[in-house]
This record gives sequence, C-alpha cells and structure tokens, in this order.
Amino acid sequence: MSKCIRCGKDGGWTAYNYAGYILDKDRKHFSFPSRIDSTILPGQKGKDFLCSDCAGKIPIMCKVHGNFNYGDFSYGKQPKCKGCDLQLEIIKKNEVPSGFKWILPVSEISQKCTSSKKGWVALSDDQQIHVVSEDNELYVSGDKKEFCTSIGLLKDENPAFILSNEKEDGLKCTFDFSDDSLLRLAMNGSQEMWFEFWRNSLAEKLGTRRQASGNVHIIRLSWATLSDRISVKKQSVYKSLFCAIEEGKLKTFPVIPIPSIDEVVCWRNTFGELIEFKSALNDIPQIFSFDEIIKLKETKFSSQLLKNLPKSKEDTNPASYNINNMVVSEITCFPEQDMQIAILETQQNSLIVNLLPNKKVLNVKTGYSCNSNLIAYTDCKKVITAKLTEENCKIICSHIETPSVMSSIAMDGAGQLFFTSLMDKDSPERVHVFSCTNIGCNINGQELKHSDQVRLEKKQFNGMSQLSELRIYWERQSESHSVRCVAPTKLTDAILERWETERSSVEASQKTLPQLYKEYNQCKKDNLLYVLFVDIFLLNRELNSGLTLNEIANELSGMSGTELYENHKDLLKTATNKILLVSEIISNLKQKYEYLSLYYPYYVLQNESDWVSSAFGSEVASHILEDERTKVTQSYRERVRYVQGELRRILGEVERCIAPTKSYFNRDVIKSTTSSKIARHIPAAGQAAMIGIDFAVTGGMSSVLVGMFGIGALGKTLGFFQENKESAQSIKSAFEELTPWWSLFMNSLSVIVYETEQFIEKDNVRCMQRDKLLLDRVPEAQKNNYLKNMTQLLQKKIVREKHSSQLEVIQNSGVTIDLILNDITKIREIDMPTHVNGFIDSLNFTQRRI
Repeated sequence: MSKCIRCGKDGGWTAYNYAGYILDKDRKHFSFPSRIDSTILPGQKGKDFLCSDCAGKIPIMCKVHGNFNYGDFSYGKQPKCKGCDLQLEIIKKNEVPSGFKWILPVSEISQKCTSSKKGWVALSDDQQIHVVSEDNELYVSGDKKEFCTSIGLLKDENPAFILSNEKEDGLKCTFDFSDDSLLRLAMNGSQEMWFEFWRNSLAEKLGTRRQASGNVHIIRLSWATLSDRISVKKQSVYKSLFCAIEEGKLKTFPVIPIPSIDEVVCWRNTFGELIEFKSALNDIPQIFSFDEIIKLKETKFSSQLLKNLPKSKEDTNPASYNINNMVVSEITCFPEQDMQIAILETQQNSLIVNLLPNKKVLNVKTGYSCNSNLIAYTDCKKVITAKLTEENCKIICSHIETPSVMSSIAMDGAGQLFFTSLMDKDSPERVHVFSCTNIGCNINGQELKHSDQVRLEKKQFNGMSQLSELRIYWERQSESHSVRCVAPTKLTDAILERWETERSSVEASQKTLPQLYKEYNQCKKDNLLYVLFVDIFLLNRELNSGLTLNEIANELSGMSGTELYENHKDLLKTATNKILLVSEIISNLKQKYEYLSLYYPYYVLQNESDWVSSAFGSEVASHILEDERTKVTQSYRERVRYVQGELRRILGEVERCIAPTKSYFNRDVIKSTTSSKIARHIPAAGQAAMIGIDFAVTGGMSSVLVGMFGIGALGKTLGFFQENKESAQSIKSAFEELTPWWSLFMNSLSVIVYETEQFIEKDNVRCMQRDKLLLDRVPEAQKNNYLKNMTQLLQKKIVREKHSSQLEVIQNSGVTIDLILNDITKIREIDMPTHVNGFIDSLNFTQRRI
C-alpha cells in the first residue's frame, strides 16, 4: 500500500492515484480550453502516489478567472472553471457576458475536414477571439490579430460578414444578414462593437473613406423596374444590403445601379423608418424602397437620407408618380378587384392604361375624378380606379369624356339591361355597380325588385355643379340598406331618369284603365300648372337661396344706409342682386302671361286633339275638333287671364317698392351680361323642356328662365351698380318694403294655384266624359281592341311624363322639373290651407272681441 508523497497518508486499495496526472484540456472538460494553463501534478506516474485531497490543493490557473481548483479532484475527475462555464452559458442565450465585448451568432462555422455548424463568434476583454459551435464540438480561439475579416456574397446575392483563420485548419465563420431569425439574435446590445470589427472591410468594399465608413448602414432594399413601358420586372428583394451616403451618392454592396440623389423624381417617408424614392434609369421608371434592418447608435439611415433628399420632391401621394410625362400608379381593376401597377398615358380623346406585368393594354374613353380619385370606363367593360394627384386627375379628365349615359346590353328576353359603375362617396377606391331593368335593379350583385322599396335620391356634392351625390336606399327582410355614390351630374340625372322610366313602366303595367286615367289626369294637371307657374317658383327659389329675403330684411333693419355701405359690403351685394333679379323678371313675367293668354289654350287643345286621334282615330278627332276648340280656348284663356290679373295687381306693388333703385343700375352692362349668360344657359334648340312636350314661344318662357339665371350669376360683382351711401340707403329701404309684399305675393299665389288646379280637374272630368261617350259609340266587337289600345297609350304617356320629370328646367341649373312640381304641390296642399285657416281664425277672433 502506497503512501501519499505530500501528506503521507495511506492511499488504500480503492484510492485514485493523481501522481504525475496531466490536466486534460479537451473541449469536453473546459468551455474555453485556451485559457487554461497546462498543468502536471507532482510525482511520477506508476511509481508515486498522490491522493485526491492533496491534488485538490495544487493551484490550476485560468488566464481569466485565476485558480479554480478547490478540491474538485475525485475518482479520476478534474475540476472545471465555473467562471468560463457561466460565460458560455450566457453566450448561448445570445447575451453578452461580463468579460466580453461582443458576441455574434453565425450561420455557419466550417473547417477543411468538418461539416459546417452553427455557433458563435465572441471577442473577450483580453482581445481574444473565441469561436464556439452550437454542439460544443468545435472550439477555436486566438488573438484577434490572427483572424481576418471580409465581406462576401452568398448564393442568393445577399452580403455576409466573414471571419477566417487559415492557420486553424481553414476556419471560416459566416454571418448571413438575410437570415431574419439570426438578425434578431444578433441584436444583443453589442451590435455597435461587432459591426465596428468589420468597419475597415466595409469601407474597402464600398469604396468609401475610412472616416465616412461611420455612416455605413445595413438596409433592406425592394427594387421594382418598369421596363419597356409595358412590363414590370421585379428584382430579387435584397433582404440585406450595405449602403453608405457619400457626396450625394448612394454606394452599395452588392453594387446596385441606384440613381444619385439629384436624379430622384420623388420620395416619401413612411413612419420615419421606410424611405421610398422613385427615379428613372435609361428612361425606365424605377421604385426603390429602403428599410434599415440593424439600428445602430450612429445616425439612422432614414435620418441621413432625409437630409440629402430635396424637400420639394416629397411625394404626398404614394400611390402614383410622374416619370417622363407618364403617370405610374397603383390601380384597381373591376369587377376582379385586382390591384396592379399601371402606366397611364394620355392621347387625344383617350387614356391608354398599360397593365403591368402582363402587358395588357386598356383603352379608356370616359371617366371622372373626385378629390384626387379617378374612375375610368374601358372599352372592354372594365372599370379602373386610381388615387392620383389633383393635377394628374385634371390632365387625364381633359383627354376623356365625362360619362353622361348608362351603358346598355340586350337581355336574353325582352328589353335591355342598363348599367354603370359609380365611385363610393366615403371610400373612393370602392366601386358600386348599379343596373336596372323593367323588373328591378341590381346593386353590387344583389338583385332587388320594386317591392324592396328601392329609392334613389340626388344631392348636391360639396357645392359642385358638375358632380352630384347619388343615394340608393332599399329594404330587405325588414332591414334598411343604403349606398352613397359620387357621379357626374349628367350621369346621375341619366340614372334617375332611367330608373324612374323603368319603375313607372312597371307600375303602369299593373294598373287598370280607371287607375291609368287617374294618374294620367294628374300628369296633365302637373303639366299645365308647371307651364303657368314655373317662372315664379324658379324666381322664388333664387330669391331665397343663401340668405332668405326675411333674413336679409332682419339684418338690414338694425343699421343705417351709411353703415350698410361702409361695414357690410357682402350684405349690400346680396340685397342688390336680389332686387335686380326681381326688377328684371317682373317685366318678363308680364310679357310671358300675355303670350300664354294667346297661345296656352292652343297648347292644351293640341294635347287633347293628339290624344283623341291616338285613342279613337283621326276621323273621330276631326269631328269633335270644332267643339273642343270652342270649349278649350275660351275656358283656358279666361283662366290664364284670371291668373294674369291676380298676379299683376301684387306685382305692381312689388315693382313700386323697387322703382327708386333703378336709377342706380347700369342698364347697358346688365343687358350685355344677361345676353352672355343666356347663351351659356339656354337649353338645346332654345326650348325649355317640360313634361311630355317642349314648349317655346318667341319671347316666352325660355328666355325668361334663362335670363333669370343670367342675372343670378351676376352676384359676384357690382360693376352694374353705382355703389355709394345714397344707393345703399335706397337698396335698404327698397328691400325692407319689398319683403312683406313678396311674402303676400307668394301667399296669394297659393290660392291662385289651388283654384287653377280645381279648374283643371273639372276640365279633366269633362275630357273623361267625352272619352266615355266616344267609347260607347264604338261597335261592341271592336270595343276590347279600343280598350287595349287606350291602356297602352296611357301607359306610354305616363312613363314618358315620369321620365321627363327628371330633366333640368335649365341646363346646369341643378333644378329639375320634379323639384318645381314638388314646390307647386306644397303651396297648394300645405301653404294654401294654412293661409286660409289662419285668415278664418283671425276673423273669428275679431268677431268674438266685437
């Protein structure tokens, strides 16, 4: 039994002999073997004996942590450096342990005779590089000067940091910047330092000065090239790219032909991180998008790039841009709802849309824009939408026509399908497809019948005459639905006109002959009332547009003429224009009723003659013509002259109120201005459209209405008016006197309209009795044919007149015949009973007091 050479204790048969023990510096025993001093324990192996207790007292040194032997020798095991083990454990958590400057996870560690492994490269405070594989089987260390840094390209053309040491069996470590998961691990707080380690290699690769290499950034690049004007080539997205800004130029590795900053067409900054700019290389549009993927403490790439980009080229509309007289834009094609990039090029009277990348070309003839949003209709029944600049919208719309009618196609059965696509009011990128037939309509693929209570309404859009808001309401399963669209006013009118025509056609086809007669008589009555009173209702609408007469009078009552002239110019202009409007129209109204008293009866006679001729034949019509002429001309002339006399009395008082102001108006300027406005507003062929028929007589209604709108358009200037304190006082006095007389005039009009309506209804009864007598004379065998013919005639007439109700009284006025008819209905059904009852109540109150 041997005794320990140090303590003299007997070793025993089972004791492990550590004499001459050589410390195993294998990777399995130590986390960082290069740090451990080579150690041979005392004694001669095989001859001497050294117990484990004495072996545990012999110092074993780590170059970093010092002696780590604290009696850990037992049964052939040797002690470990717990400090190194802890550091390696922290590194594997992608954290930088104490005693290390930086760590970098790498995607590949390889040597000549080993397969590649993942692992870490780390630089310790003692300037030693440590390379550790993930499975702990590979470890290389050495002074950092023994390692070489370089920048390389991987197979996918993305750059990589490379660390190599030929002396260590061709050691090569690769950090792939395109590996997103690896990038996340590399953001461990030490990125500034490991990035600095490759700084010289970066500067050399980019061709920048060492001083400028401090502004090298690691970015992600997306690069789209629009080539040969009708195709798009999407370059491989560079997940990582080294980039430096030097002397206004972008230098990259790998080298990419990015244009210099002064060649940028436009740019935009998204959320302060993503920078996108657009340019052209060899006249080919390019889109570059940069996103910094490693944020260093140095100046951010976005901040540095923004300093160099001209503010004047900032793009406020990222969806489109201009390059070499082309508009490159994102568009949406309907009905597919595909988003694509397209090149828009204007040609004479058309727009060419080059869809990318499939080289498909669309030809656009019609379209419109609203708030920088374009909707265009192609030859192949497709619809495209795009968000453009206001200027681009203006240019494009100047080369295409504004749609004014619905498209149509023949249906499999009878009839036609009328359809169009409209821009959504709140989400202009959306498109609503609306179509209608005699069955009902379809909204975005949803079939609706007239029983679904479909209702269409037209509203003014932001005070713009060329655009209107179209609201579509319907009921389905007790739920209300609606869409709101923006469309050109003419197209909106065409939709309403078509819808009313189809709806009226369906309703008329479901009615009996008595019901049709009732509706036809209502249309006749509306028609005749419209002819008699349309001018007055248009004038009243114009007088009460903006500030009403009463509102202006209330404001004028609290001030003098001098104060009005000096401090309230806008109010003075408004009051002056309304007085001028009344002044010019009164004389025209007098002339109109003179013409109507002469010709209006013959207008009614012609309508009745046409009806009898269509329903019973021209021979029957000729037999009753003389009797009809006597009854119609006499009764209707008396009615028109009654209306003329009643209106003239009060209009005379109105004229007296404003007479003192006439000396302040320049009549020559008014005449010339009115003439130009008439030329602008006058309807086609110089006629005012009416329900069922066009009515125009020389000096009659057409010139009166157009002249009225001409005067109303003068409201922005007082060049026709001598503006001074005296004229202001005259305007004030005249307006205060005019207002109550105009109110009385409209009150009187309600009675006149009501009594005229009663007269027309009595004549309608006479006409029905006439038709019954004529029908009774028809042989019984032919009576069914006559009834069928009358039914079809009435249906057509009703549909035609319902259709015409959507027409504008004057082109571009925004006032339809239907609106005037609503005004007439209101004044006879609501205002007239109110005024009569109020008068009766006041008399009863007076009598009770007496």
